[in-house]
Amino acid sequence: MNHLQRYLVEEFLEDYQEGYLTRRQALRRIAGITGMAMAVQLLAACGQPGQPAAEPTSAPAPTEPPAEPAAMATEAPAATEAPAATEAPAATEAPAATEAPAASPTAASAAGQTGMSPNSVAEDDPEIVVERVEFPGADATLMGYLARPAAEGTYPNGPVCPENPGRTPPPRNS
Repeated sequence: MNHLQRYLVEEFLEDYQEGYLTRRQALRRIAGITGMAMAVQLLAACGQPGQPAAEPTSAPAPTEPPAEPAAMATEAPAATEAPAATEAPAATEAPAATEAPAASPTAASAAGQTGMSPNSVAEDDPEIVVERVEFPGADATLMGYLARPAAEGTYPNGPVCPENPGRTPPPRNS
Protein backbone atom coordinates (compact mmCIF):
# COMPACT_ATOMS: atom_id res chain seq x y z
CA MET A 1 0.00 0.00 0.00
CA ASN A 2 1.22 3.47 -0.75
CA HIS A 3 0.82 6.41 1.65
CA LEU A 4 -2.49 7.60 0.19
CA GLN A 5 -4.03 4.12 0.34
CA ARG A 6 -2.85 3.67 3.92
CA TYR A 7 -4.30 7.06 4.90
CA LEU A 8 -7.68 6.22 3.36
CA VAL A 9 -7.82 2.81 5.03
CA GLU A 10 -6.98 4.35 8.41
CA GLU A 11 -9.71 6.97 7.93
CA PHE A 12 -12.28 4.31 7.01
CA LEU A 13 -11.27 2.21 10.02
CA GLU A 14 -11.58 5.23 12.29
CA ASP A 15 -15.02 6.06 10.87
CA TYR A 16 -16.08 2.44 11.42
CA GLN A 17 -14.82 2.42 15.02
CA GLU A 18 -16.63 5.67 15.78
CA GLY A 19 -19.86 4.35 14.28
CA TYR A 20 -20.03 6.64 11.22
CA LEU A 21 -19.81 3.65 8.87
CA THR A 22 -21.52 0.29 9.15
CA ARG A 23 -19.39 -2.83 8.86
CA ARG A 24 -20.70 -3.40 5.35
CA GLN A 25 -19.84 0.15 4.24
CA ALA A 26 -16.36 -0.02 5.77
CA LEU A 27 -15.75 -3.45 4.24
CA ARG A 28 -16.76 -2.22 0.79
CA ARG A 29 -14.53 0.86 0.98
CA ILE A 30 -11.48 -0.89 2.42
CA ALA A 31 -11.83 -3.85 0.05
CA GLY A 32 -11.80 -1.43 -2.88
CA ILE A 33 -8.32 -0.34 -1.80
CA THR A 34 -6.72 -3.44 -0.27
CA GLY A 35 -8.73 -6.40 -1.47
CA MET A 36 -11.27 -8.43 0.47
CA ALA A 37 -8.86 -10.59 2.51
CA MET A 38 -7.02 -7.60 3.93
CA ALA A 39 -10.26 -5.70 4.58
CA VAL A 40 -11.72 -8.56 6.62
CA GLN A 41 -8.56 -8.84 8.72
CA LEU A 42 -8.42 -5.10 9.36
CA LEU A 43 -12.05 -4.93 10.48
CA ALA A 44 -11.64 -8.00 12.67
CA ALA A 45 -8.63 -6.41 14.35
CA CYS A 46 -10.64 -3.26 15.11
CA GLY A 47 -13.36 -4.99 17.11
CA GLN A 48 -16.92 -3.72 17.32
CA PRO A 49 -17.71 -0.05 16.71
CA GLY A 50 -18.07 2.06 19.81
CA GLN A 51 -15.74 -0.12 21.88
CA PRO A 52 -12.25 1.13 22.68
CA ALA A 53 -9.43 -0.88 21.20
CA ALA A 54 -7.70 -3.22 23.60
CA GLU A 55 -4.59 -1.75 25.12
CA PRO A 56 -1.42 -3.80 24.79
CA THR A 57 -0.49 -5.55 28.02
CA SER A 58 3.11 -6.40 27.29
CA ALA A 59 4.34 -3.20 25.63
CA PRO A 60 4.79 -1.05 28.78
CA ALA A 61 7.13 -3.57 30.43
CA PRO A 62 10.50 -2.67 28.81
CA THR A 63 10.63 1.00 29.82
CA GLU A 64 14.18 1.15 31.18
CA PRO A 65 16.95 0.15 28.76
CA PRO A 66 19.97 -1.65 30.27
CA ALA A 67 23.15 0.36 30.76
CA GLU A 68 25.41 -1.92 28.70
CA PRO A 69 24.82 -3.65 25.34
CA ALA A 70 25.99 -6.96 26.86
CA ALA A 71 23.44 -6.56 29.63
CA MET A 72 20.74 -6.07 27.01
CA ALA A 73 21.34 -9.55 25.59
CA THR A 74 21.16 -11.26 28.99
CA GLU A 75 18.82 -9.10 31.07
CA ALA A 76 16.23 -7.90 28.54
CA PRO A 77 14.45 -11.27 28.24
CA ALA A 78 14.15 -11.53 32.02
CA ALA A 79 12.79 -7.98 32.25
CA THR A 80 10.13 -8.64 29.65
CA GLU A 81 9.29 -12.08 31.04
CA ALA A 82 8.72 -11.02 34.66
CA PRO A 83 5.60 -8.89 33.96
CA ALA A 84 4.31 -11.54 31.56
CA ALA A 85 4.63 -14.15 34.30
CA THR A 86 2.37 -12.11 36.56
CA GLU A 87 -0.15 -11.22 33.86
CA ALA A 88 -0.18 -14.30 31.61
CA PRO A 89 -1.08 -17.93 32.42
CA ALA A 90 2.38 -18.51 33.55
CA ALA A 91 3.30 -19.72 36.91
CA THR A 92 5.37 -22.00 34.71
CA GLU A 93 6.81 -19.06 32.82
CA ALA A 94 8.23 -17.53 35.99
CA PRO A 95 10.81 -20.34 36.41
CA ALA A 96 11.47 -20.20 32.68
CA ALA A 97 12.08 -16.47 32.99
CA THR A 98 14.72 -17.00 35.66
CA GLU A 99 16.34 -19.80 33.68
CA ALA A 100 16.17 -18.01 30.32
CA PRO A 101 19.55 -16.21 30.45
CA ALA A 102 21.41 -19.48 31.04
CA ALA A 103 19.42 -21.39 28.43
CA SER A 104 18.86 -18.67 25.86
CA PRO A 105 21.44 -19.89 23.27
CA THR A 106 19.90 -23.36 23.20
CA ALA A 107 16.38 -21.96 23.34
CA ALA A 108 17.11 -19.71 20.38
CA SER A 109 18.59 -22.55 18.35
CA ALA A 110 15.70 -24.83 19.31
CA ALA A 111 13.27 -22.11 18.26
CA GLY A 112 14.86 -22.00 14.83
CA GLN A 113 14.66 -25.78 14.48
CA THR A 114 11.16 -26.41 15.87
CA GLY A 115 9.43 -23.15 15.00
CA MET A 116 8.55 -22.58 18.68
CA SER A 117 9.09 -19.26 20.38
CA PRO A 118 12.00 -19.20 22.84
CA ASN A 119 9.40 -18.03 25.38
CA SER A 120 7.35 -21.21 24.95
CA VAL A 121 7.32 -24.11 27.37
CA ALA A 122 7.76 -27.66 26.09
CA GLU A 123 4.57 -29.71 26.05
CA ASP A 124 6.21 -32.43 28.18
CA ASP A 125 7.51 -29.98 30.83
CA PRO A 126 6.75 -31.49 34.28
CA GLU A 127 5.73 -28.10 35.69
CA ILE A 128 2.65 -27.87 33.45
CA VAL A 129 -0.34 -30.03 32.65
CA VAL A 130 -1.62 -29.88 29.08
CA GLU A 131 -4.83 -31.28 27.64
CA ARG A 132 -7.21 -30.88 24.76
CA VAL A 133 -10.59 -29.51 25.84
CA GLU A 134 -14.00 -29.42 24.14
CA PHE A 135 -16.95 -27.12 24.71
CA PRO A 136 -20.25 -28.38 23.30
CA GLY A 137 -22.31 -25.76 21.49
CA ALA A 138 -25.73 -25.67 19.86
CA ASP A 139 -24.45 -26.47 16.36
CA ALA A 140 -20.83 -27.47 16.86
CA THR A 141 -18.25 -28.48 19.41
CA LEU A 142 -15.47 -25.98 20.01
CA MET A 143 -12.06 -27.50 20.55
CA GLY A 144 -9.25 -25.94 22.53
CA TYR A 145 -5.92 -26.55 24.16
CA LEU A 146 -5.42 -26.01 27.89
CA ALA A 147 -2.01 -25.57 29.52
CA ARG A 148 -1.97 -24.90 33.25
CA PRO A 149 0.54 -25.10 36.11
CA ALA A 150 0.90 -28.55 37.65
CA ALA A 151 1.19 -27.08 41.15
CA GLU A 152 -1.95 -26.14 43.04
CA GLY A 153 -2.65 -22.46 43.55
CA THR A 154 -4.23 -19.37 42.06
CA TYR A 155 -2.66 -18.10 38.84
CA PRO A 156 -3.43 -15.29 36.38
CA ASN A 157 -5.42 -16.09 33.26
CA GLY A 158 -4.29 -15.36 29.72
CA PRO A 159 -6.26 -16.83 26.82
CA VAL A 160 -4.57 -17.05 23.42
CA CYS A 161 -6.80 -16.71 20.36
CA PRO A 162 -5.06 -17.33 17.02
CA GLU A 163 -6.06 -14.87 14.30
CA ASN A 164 -5.80 -17.20 11.29
CA PRO A 165 -7.11 -20.60 12.33
CA GLY A 166 -6.24 -23.37 9.93
CA ARG A 167 -3.34 -21.65 8.19
CA THR A 168 -0.70 -22.18 10.85
CA PRO A 169 -0.60 -24.29 14.00
CA PRO A 170 -2.02 -22.38 16.97
CA PRO A 171 0.43 -21.12 19.61
CA ARG A 172 0.79 -23.47 22.56
CA ASN A 173 2.42 -23.00 25.96
CA SER A 174 3.61 -19.49 25.20
